[in-house]
Amino acid sequence: MERRNSSRRYPVHRGLRDREDEEDRLERERAEEERKKQAEIERLAQEELKKLKLRRTILLGACALVASACFIYLITYSIAGKKNEETADLLSEGLSNTNASSGMSAYLQKEQSGDVPEVSGGDPAAGAASKTMLSEFTNLYAQNRSIVGWLKIDGTGIDYPVMQGQDDSYYLNHDFYGKSDRNGCLFLDTACSINPRSQNLIIYGHHMSSGKMFGSLEKYKDASFCEQHPTFRFDSLYDKGLYQVMFVFNATVLAKEDVAFKYYQFTGANSAAEFDSNMTEMQKMELYDTGVRAVFGDELVTLSTCDRSTAGGAYGRFVVVGKRIQ
Repeated sequence: MERRNSSRRYPVHRGLRDREDEEDRLERERAEEERKKQAEIERLAQEELKKLKLRRTILLGACALVASACFIYLITYSIAGKKNEETADLLSEGLSNTNASSGMSAYLQKEQSGDVPEVSGGDPAAGAASKTMLSEFTNLYAQNRSIVGWLKIDGTGIDYPVMQGQDDSYYLNHDFYGKSDRNGCLFLDTACSINPRSQNLIIYGHHMSSGKMFGSLEKYKDASFCEQHPTFRFDSLYDKGLYQVMFVFNATVLAKEDVAFKYYQFTGANSAAEFDSNMTEMQKMELYDTGVRAVFGDELVTLSTCDRSTAGGAYGRFVVVGKRIQ
């Protein structure tokens, strides 16, 4: 019997199998493609997770560094404040104890022999009249010839030497001994002189948040504090002085070209009219009326510190002006 070719006998079945095989192949390819996509997604997710962990590690490290820096800053600030406080105490003792050092002993021997040192004070200008230094300053002067006096205000922490540098920046960040100190020192404006004495002595100091230097001067913003503490002492190298608070005001450091009253440029007047004009300008700015007024010929001390709470921002200043009454 003749045998027939099976491919010719079942053409439809063969076509179905081919189609099924093609669909299976396509399905496998789709599944492989999907698997690859899923694997890529997982890989990207892992990489992103690693990045997140790295960023978190970096952030935590940065936070740790900032915390460490803050801790070091606070410790340094505390040590600096304590050191400054101890320095002021030592200097205060030196001011009151005339036997504090060998320099003082040497001075006392010279004083007994009539050989008393004479200095020109803060103004080295030729022709300045010589004056005899107060004995309580000789020990301090022997340690640093830049000292020009001592300022003390009851009810505050202000009880410091007043210096005068070659410029108005050195004692912003140096202590009495010339060492770097962010508290700086109280210092007299270089435009002023204690010998011969300027009519208005302008003393600057940092407004430290710790209360150091002029940090507590702002207590005078309260009129009741002024009523309780109406006077302060400034003793120069040559004479003692008691001053009554006359003006308390806020001001702003102006541009050099600005034509306006600038309290920090008033060191004296050549006439009664000029003096009265300056007093009127200060009176316009006063926070409250103290009832104290000055006349031409009176001696003044102006205390100035920064005050960022005002509209002047970094250029804002808080000022207390006193008139000498003793």
